Formats: sequence, structure tokens, C-alpha cells
Amino acid sequence: MVRNKERVLIYRNILAIIYLLLIALFAYFCMQNGEDSSNTSSFISDFICSLFNITRTDEISAFLRKAIGHFGFFMMFSFVSCLLFMTFYKWKYHKQLIVHFSLGISYILITEFLFQAIAINRGPSFKDCLIDFGGFLLMSIIVIFIFYIYRLAKSKNLNENKRFMLIYSIITGSIFSILVILYIILSLQNNKVSGEVGTSIGQTIVDVTPGISADITKKSTSVQQFIRKVIGHFGYFAIISLSSYLFMISLRNKINNKILIIAQISFGVIFALFTEFALEALASGRSPMFLDALTDSLGYVFMCIFIYLSVCYIKFIYKIRFQNSRENV
Repeated sequence: MVRNKERVLIYRNILAIIYLLLIALFAYFCMQNGEDSSNTSSFISDFICSLFNITRTDEISAFLRKAIGHFGFFMMFSFVSCLLFMTFYKWKYHKQLIVHFSLGISYILITEFLFQAIAINRGPSFKDCLIDFGGFLLMSIIVIFIFYIYRLAKSKNLNENKRFMLIYSIITGSIFSILVILYIILSLQNNKVSGEVGTSIGQTIVDVTPGISADITKKSTSVQQFIRKVIGHFGYFAIISLSSYLFMISLRNKINNKILIIAQISFGVIFALFTEFALEALASGRSPMFLDALTDSLGYVFMCIFIYLSVCYIKFIYKIRFQNSRENV
């Protein structure tokens, strides 16, 4: 137990350093003048566009600035914050959440309405605050959801309740199957229908993103391509990966965990290759692309790694918390 507490302290110190570095990094970017901030955004946009082999435009730079520089950064910041405050295992759960959200929201407001207000040729934006909070909230919900799914999986009463586990496996299995079938249907669509679906989804995402001009997907094929790659490939396969994990929880008492992990990752990679090189090859006006298959696989594997590392960390903290509660009885 003593050794475990020492490990928790090491994790806490490492996470606290990362937490403070992220605070300092974002504060630095917020206090840059307008020209330097624009140059930084252009550099990041060029790098991301080169990865997806698309042409950078002013529209896509504006979208990336919001998606990566605000939403994405605060998702990462929220993740580190969640892991950090979990190490305070003597605190009640509600206290951890209050501190996590209080500091996060305070930092969002300070960086936007104080730091950017004093930066040259820049000003505060309430819309950017909403994007920041959206990223922070989304990651918080994901981590909390994984935590409670882990507690659910550890509950002996629920695992012994065969009726509940049957209903759980049917629901999660149905969601997983629907997502897989839906992607198969989309992969078999011809080029025209696929383009219309991609444009419709892209425009919807742009419409709900504050600070981005409307109808840019109709003016910029680069925006369409980027959204198609990130949401339609990487993001969709990440969601399939999450749904497969939730379904496989119901099988963990019947099949070895290592076998389940290998089966889950293998399915994702094989499904990505199958839909790209078999199904899309059959669709009219479409052709398979190795980059799309790679993007699909990366989205799936990324979510697998994220979930399993999060579960391992939560499992360790949960064990320390349980042992500490027993010592205090």
C-alpha cells in the first residue's frame, strides 16, 4: 500500500507539471499579438493540411484555429485535469469534480477576457469561450463515463444479474452493429451521393461552430475534404471503437481480456481495409485510397489505446481509493 501511495504521488507530481505547462503554453499563445498569432495558426494549418494532403485556405485555417487551437486544446487540458484530480483519492468524488470544473472554467474566462484583452490587435470573444468550454466539457464527460463504466463492470451484483447483463449486451451490441452497417452502406454509395452526404455533414458542423462563416463548404473543397477525413473517417472509427469496447465488457467474464483486446483491434483494422479496398472499389465513381484506410485504422486504434490506458489508470486509482477507505474504517 505504501508503494502504491508513492506511485500516486509520482503521478500527481508529473500530471501537475504537465497541467501547469499547458496553462503556461495557452497563456503564451493568448498574449501573442495579432500578427504572431496569425503566423502560428498558419504554421499549424500547413502542417495538418500536409498530413491530410489537402490545400490550405483562409477558411480551413479559421476552422482549424477553432477546432484544434480551442476545442482540441481544452479537450487535452480537461483530460490532464481529470487524471490529476483523481490522484487526490482522499477527496470525495463531488469535490474532485467541483475543483476540476471551477479551475477549468476560471482559466477559460481569464485567458479570453484578460490575456487576449491586453494583447495587441486582439480582443476577447464569447464564442471562443463557448468552444473552449465545449472541448473541456466533452472530455470531462468521456472520462467520467469511462470511470462509471469501469465501476459498473466491477460491480459483482450487476455481473451476477444475468438479466441486466443480457439487456446491456443487447443494447451495446445493437449500437455497435448499427454503426458498422451504416458505414458499410455509406461505403457502397456512389461518388455523387457520398459527396452530398459529406457536404451536408460538413455544413452542419460549420453551422454549429461559432465564429466560422456560413456556406464555406460550398466555396472550399479543402474544408469538405478535411471534415470528411477527420469526422467521416477518423472520428467515425473512433466511435465504432468505443461502441465495440462497451459491447465487449459484457463478454469479459467469458473470454480472456487479452484475447478481447486483440480481437477488438484486429476487427477495427480489418474492417477499415475491407470497407476501403473491397466495398468502395465496387461503388460507382469511387476508388480505394490507402490514406483513408490508414486514417480509419488510426482513429480506431487511437480510441482503443485511449480507453485501455484510461481504464488502467482508473483501475489503479480506484484500488488505492478502496484500500484507503478500508484503512479508515
